[in-house]
Amino acid sequence: MAFKMGNEARLWFQKLETGNPVFQTMFDKYYLCLLLGLKVRSQSEVNGDDFIDTFPKEYESSRFSILGVIISAEMKRQGLDFSDAGPLKRLVTKIIDPVSQSRLTSEGFNVANRYAAGGFEELRARVGAESYPDKANLLMIRFGRDIL
Repeated sequence: MAFKMGNEARLWFQKLETGNPVFQTMFDKYYLCLLLGLKVRSQSEVNGDDFIDTFPKEYESSRFSILGVIISAEMKRQGLDFSDAGPLKRLVTKIIDPVSQSRLTSEGFNVANRYAAGGFEELRARVGAESYPDKANLLMIRFGRDIL
């Protein structure tokens, strides 16, 4: 398994960045969508290709924080009680693989990818189907403050 970016998302970001690159890597785009999806608790199916099978070097120091936010969002989405160890342990076991380089199971990748796809849908709904760089950049700055 791997991180996936939907084909529509790839095209949307490609239009957005025409002549004005905003992101350094594909994972930067994915991460924006992931955070937005986690923030608004939105998931969607992913129709796209794998682009990387572990966290990029630039994100390694944040890997465990990102995994924690994914687990927290899933607990809230599923209505699980944080004080009940049984369901928490089952969820963590379902999402986390302590021996893989990414620390994600295949289900963990699926969950992360669905949140990123949901985040992209939310971003596109707020900015518009067509890319408007000025509006999108302002939205990213605003969401960056809200998410972090």
